[in-house]
Amino acid sequence: WLLSGEGEMINSTECEVIKSLATTINQNYIGSPYYNVDFIGGFDLLMNDQTINPDFYINYPPYNKDGVVWVNLTGRSMEPELNQGDIIALKPVTTPIQYLPIGEIYAIVTDEYRTVKRIRLSERPGYIWLIPSNTSPEYQEQEIPINMITKVYAVLGSIRKFF
Repeated sequence: WLLSGEGEMINSTECEVIKSLATTINQNYIGSPYYNVDFIGGFDLLMNDQTINPDFYINYPPYNKDGVVWVNLTGRSMEPELNQGDIIALKPVTTPIQYLPIGEIYAIVTDEYRTVKRIRLSERPGYIWLIPSNTSPEYQEQEIPINMITKVYAVLGSIRKFF
């Protein structure tokens, strides 16, 4: 097409592939639910209120799986991988935290806060380290007791907001 000027620029098969990967936001229960809930990319205190009903659904085929939800990320401790204002896809984890792959990014929920960090087992039995990606001195590793954790989610990916 480019050299000869003949034919179509994009064939119908390519159009279908592009459409199947497109991300859409909808109220039609297509995709995974988005909850207007903040997970902190830091260690600030955030009242752990829960939202029962999703605001809308995000239709992104790779993450349209049972249990996957979308939430907000607030804070800069996971930069440059995850940024302030990103919307992140989370999948609940049922594996005990002691057996999760080390170095992956997880969303951790306690009675008092929700945070997103890498995890590492502590030398102290019953504890883990929460590790930020941002190496700025204001973001330090933090050791917490495992029994403080009420829920763990694997962070699958993110959507960057431009507004």
